[in-house]
Order: sequence, then C-alpha cells, then structure tokens
Amino acid sequence: MIKDFLLRQVRFKTLSVSFNVITSVFLLSNASFLKYLIALVIGFLLQGLANIFNSFQTEVKSASSRNLIYLLLACLLLLGGVASGTNIYLWAVGLLAILIVFSYSYKGARWRVRVSETPLADIFIILSFGPLATYGAAEYFGVEHITQIAVLSILNGILAHNLLWIHRIKDIDKDLSAGKKTLAVLLGKDYSLVLMMLENLYAIHLVYQNFGVLCAGLILGIFTLIISLIKFNNLYYAFHFWILFLLMNPFVLKLYAF
Repeated sequence: MIKDFLLRQVRFKTLSVSFNVITSVFLLSNASFLKYLIALVIGFLLQGLANIFNSFQTEVKSASSRNLIYLLLACLLLLGGVASGTNIYLWAVGLLAILIVFSYSYKGARWRVRVSETPLADIFIILSFGPLATYGAAEYFGVEHITQIAVLSILNGILAHNLLWIHRIKDIDKDLSAGKKTLAVLLGKDYSLVLMMLENLYAIHLVYQNFGVLCAGLILGIFTLIISLIKFNNLYYAFHFWILFLLMNPFVLKLYAF
C-alpha cells in the first residue's frame, strides 16, 4: 500500500522543479558534489512531502499514509538538521519551508479553504521555488554572487510557476465544477495565458540582460512552443516538455554564465 501511495502521490516528474533550483545554484558555486547530493535529497524530500500531504488532504486518510508523512518529515528534519549545522539562516529557511509545505494544502475546521485552491497558491509557488529556495541553496553552497542569485531567484520562481500554470489550465473545468477558486478558474484560459506570457517575457528580459541574446532567444523559442501547445490543448505534451526543460535549464544557463 505504501509503495502504491508513493508511486501515485509523490509525483516524481514534478521534482524537476527542485532539481532546477538546486542545480542552477550549485553550478555557480565551488561546493563539493556530496553537498550537492545532500541538497538535492532535501529538496526532493520537501517537495515530495508537499505532494503527499496535498493528496492526503484531498483523498481518504489512512493510518499508513499518515505514518508515511511522519516518516518523511522525520527524515527531512534529521538530514536538514545535519546539513544546517549551527547556521541559523538555514534553520530559518528550512522551518519556513516546512511551514509552507503543510499550510499550502491544510484544511481543517477553522481553515475551510485550502491555499492550494486559491490564487494564494501561485504566490506560494513563486516565493517558495524562487527567493526562498534559491537564497537557501546559495547560503548552503556558499555562493556570494549577489546579482546572479537575485536573478536566479526570480527566474526559478517563474519557471516553477509555469508548471503550475499548465496544471491549472488543464484542470479549469474540473476545478470549476468542484468549486475551487484557482487563479486559472478566475481568469479563464485566455487571460491565464496572457498573464503567463507576461511573466515569461519578464523572465526572458532578465535572461537577455544577464546571459545574452543567444540564451534569451533559445528560451524564447522554448516558451513559444509551450504556449502554442497549451493554446491548442496539447497539455500532456506541454507538461512533459516543460519537465524536460527544467532538467536542462541549469546547464543551458551555465553555458552562458554571467
């Protein structure tokens, strides 16, 4: 049962978001590969825990799934504690990340609407995978390039939000019938695409300023393809193509280093 729960609810493909953030920062550092692997495991644990808790809150709750959440949380605290050591900043980032993991999907007697079902979800995703994760990884890896990290924090947040956009646009009809008030439901498909385009044009502007015209042109081409796939309802291909791009993006940026 645990194996089946993991396979269905961890949503392994979405872990590419954490991979993009951690790898892009690591490639700016001189940190060891071991530190990179530890950071990657912590990122995967955080995102996996968020995905499982989200499913736990929306499906039938069982003792086994609850115990699995406790186990993942314990592993996260143990490994995160070892990695943070006496660094107060890393402890603060880690505890805030865990708070976001549970507050994103929590629904209780006094908190009847999940953040994940409202426009606040978009803000949570951008901030979590943008400034919070990027600056946290920079502190862990010892990256002192303030300008580069500031640019990456914005870029990583927008790239992560794109994956949410694809998912939300795909589920507009289903979410509307379920009474969810996601940003895509409130805006509709066309206006959602407009807002997504504006976000990405800003991201491309940042890439152009800091990585050059060739890198910006490459990402513009990829983004244009994604928008076209969404526009013509090829959301399955849009989702998987964006997963592939997230896995490649850190190395693309490295080729056009600051």
